[in-house]
Amino acid sequence: MRETRQSRAVLLTLLLVGATAGGPVSLATAASVSPFAAQTDSQDGFSASVETYNGQIAVEDGVIRVSGSSSGGDVVVVFIGSRGTVVTSALPVTGDQFSATIDVGEIEEGFVDGVVLSSGSDETFGTPGDGPDSADDLVDYANDLGDRDLTQDQVREVLLETTANGDGSDDVVVETPFVLTEGDVRITDVVPASDRQASGVQPIPAGETVVVRGVTNRRPSGLLIEVIGEAPDGDQFDVTTIDDWETDGVWEVELAVPSDALPGTYTVEADDGEQSARVDVTVVAASTPSTATTTATAAPTTTTDATSTASATPTQTTTVAGSEPAPTAEPTPEPTTTETQSPGLGLLVALGALAVAALTLVGLREKRT
Repeated sequence: MRETRQSRAVLLTLLLVGATAGGPVSLATAASVSPFAAQTDSQDGFSASVETYNGQIAVEDGVIRVSGSSSGGDVVVVFIGSRGTVVTSALPVTGDQFSATIDVGEIEEGFVDGVVLSSGSDETFGTPGDGPDSADDLVDYANDLGDRDLTQDQVREVLLETTANGDGSDDVVVETPFVLTEGDVRITDVVPASDRQASGVQPIPAGETVVVRGVTNRRPSGLLIEVIGEAPDGDQFDVTTIDDWETDGVWEVELAVPSDALPGTYTVEADDGEQSARVDVTVVAASTPSTATTTATAAPTTTTDATSTASATPTQTTTVAGSEPAPTAEPTPEPTTTETQSPGLGLLVALGALAVAALTLVGLREKRT
């Protein structure tokens, strides 16, 4: 049996395409994905599974792993292509376990019907004495069916009638269908690490870590996904790799966008050497939070105090012979006033006081005469 395993680098590249903010965000994908998952089934102490990735086998890988357990008899696996092509192999059972990697390179692309058979407790395939008894006999019989001009359904029907559905047969069968198709590497999500539960393609702030998720139908064995980020001048600013993922085919990596990255449209590209997918991603300027504090200061208050003091004019006493001296008039002192006023008002008060003193003096002179 010939087994082939091709090692190809899957390149996931972040490239600067433009430097215009607000560029379009779009998602480019390859062919649609089959709904089949990794197939596992069991029956009467017999279980079998085929290892697919996202429900598919890539023709570039060309092989499929079959494993399971059997409590009795040998195991034969038969894969039937969409045009009736047959690939079959006998699998030895050791400690009730079996496992093998089978080359399916001869089968045409499309839906493949997988049939895994156990000979059961009688260790004979089909009706004892009527048909292929041993595992090797069944392999030859299945290959002969593939050489006839039969459809996929016809090959399957004849095979099961001869084995598990035959009269008196205790054969056990598990069917494990899958899709054989071209290799497919797709990008499904490009989101900020701060919101890694988001989906689709989201704008990425400069300086943010980017989570890039995708799906593939390639086997991780011998396959490497390398993530490269390129600055506007073409220099690499971050590189990361991943070389393992589960059978659902989902892979995830992180890529750091520099804090000084220019806003614009960048491109994330995934390439497995055969197929590629590109996604446009908008990088936006990083938000810078700022806190502005304004303190209002009251205008200074200016107070002007003007104090005016008015004093009574001194009294003069004159005595005339032969007459009684006139009584001395005691002027009433002007009160002292303290107030807040303008400088001009103080001057007026002072002039008024002088006028009162002058009038008082004139009155005294008139009394003497």
